[in-house]
Amino acid sequence: PPAVPPPSPGSYWSPKGTNVRWSYTTLDTAAAITFHVSYEGTDGWGGVGYHAVTSERRGMYGADFAVASADTSADNVTLRVVDRTYDPHTPSSYSMPLADTDVGGTDDLHDTGVSVADGRTTFWFTRKLHTGDGVADNDLTRDDELNLVWAHYNYAEPSRVLRFHARNFETFRVRLVDPAAPPTPPAAPAMRAEYVAAIAVTSFTALLAAANVVALMCRR
Repeated sequence: PPAVPPPSPGSYWSPKGTNVRWSYTTLDTAAAITFHVSYEGTDGWGGVGYHAVTSERRGMYGADFAVASADTSADNVTLRVVDRTYDPHTPSSYSMPLADTDVGGTDDLHDTGVSVADGRTTFWFTRKLHTGDGVADNDLTRDDELNLVWAHYNYAEPSRVLRFHARNFETFRVRLVDPAAPPTPPAAPAMRAEYVAAIAVTSFTALLAAANVVALMCRR
């Protein structure tokens, strides 16, 4: 497999070759974020879920999902992205994510799309940092650190069912730094205490010498 590039602002490559990219934008004058997710495979479904690392939720439990389906085995190619959420009524963390609209929430993904090329599927979507959907969405914050859960399943037959992903999943942590923001300058190194003391002594000595010169001039 190709070498995994190191993390960079606005992009993360997982050990299994999944790439998540993000950039900040506005949506109806509100702060928003656009995600691009790319993974190996051309059929089936792929999804990414997220919640803040400060949350008590882990893995799929309580995650906010965006799931894309790409079925290229049928005559009519099916490409779509759906806003989904963990089923709050199922105690198991392995339940299938439900569409937000099925649990009383709203689908808050905008400008969605899916493309299939060179053996990889890429899907993208834009959502507001604060969607206002308190039922099914998790709010996001600029520069927030997130736990991401990623999974996919490839199938050869036409289907819209989210089959169990088995071992095709990953969990990783990313910080949503703003790729357009200028880098933070490094902090100036702290001056060692002995240097500070030496400067203070030198300054005092210089002042004392100047005072002696002034005193001699006044005596003349």
